[in-house]
Amino acid sequence: MTQPTSPVQPGLYNSDVALDTGSEAYLSTGGAGATTLFGNGTGPGGAAVSMIGQNDTLGAQNAGFTIDEDQQEQSVVSVTGTGATIQGKVLIGNAAYEGTFPYSDNFDLYAPSAGAITIGGSLPGEGNTFGGSAAYLAIVDGTTADVAGNLFNGNAEFFDLDVGAQSTIIQGNTFVGSVSNIGGGAIQGNRVKEYVTNR
Repeated sequence: MTQPTSPVQPGLYNSDVALDTGSEAYLSTGGAGATTLFGNGTGPGGAAVSMIGQNDTLGAQNAGFTIDEDQQEQSVVSVTGTGATIQGKVLIGNAAYEGTFPYSDNFDLYAPSAGAITIGGSLPGEGNTFGGSAAYLAIVDGTTADVAGNLFNGNAEFFDLDVGAQSTIIQGNTFVGSVSNIGGGAIQGNRVKEYVTNR
């Protein structure tokens, strides 16, 4: 199936999505509760949604997606382009992917070298929910990262959020899970609920 074009109408879409043209805004008209993208294992980045271009946007305030992926894929969303913005979505990572190093783990969000990236935001409806089960709910490296207003309530084998970006702001997030690593950068005003360690 060809990936649905933006703006995406409410419904269930069994298709991987690649944002590779640059300055592309991929939005839904009905929001995350009414619009689901289910990856089918054919994406170029080993993910249900691959953000390859520069300055691409996935979702926005009340214009996001519920995203799940085929068990053959490494991650729900993969980001390698710089200037990416991810907002207003529910990311569900129930991957059972078992590959070989360095791709032996599975992630809700995998941004190993994304340059500047914005995940969530301070306005209502901009944040993302990282749920389901995965080795890591989110790995964010690169140059700068702004992680704000998100809910991490999945079952992470290792860490909810692992940030290695050189300049990082992590603020206004809620962590609900077994283990959380939000080390590095400016950490401000995050809620860490019961049984979660904040390092």
